[in-house]
Amino acid sequence: MDLLKLADALDRFRLPLARWWPDSNRMPGPVPAWAPPLAHDLVMLSEQARLDGATNNQALELALHTVLPE
Repeated sequence: MDLLKLADALDRFRLPLARWWPDSNRMPGPVPAWAPPLAHDLVMLSEQARLDGATNNQALELALHTVLPE
């Protein structure tokens, strides 16, 4: 569950309003250096997939398989 909270907080970095930015004091621990680039890649890939006509689930699966191949 902490990983989901971290992912949600990192996703807020892409939003333009400062009030939406995560407060590092509320994070369950330090943010690993790999997490922000991973969050960025997942957001960009999934949003492009949605624009290309994928469903929400398809877009997420595509992004995950692209960034984290098995």
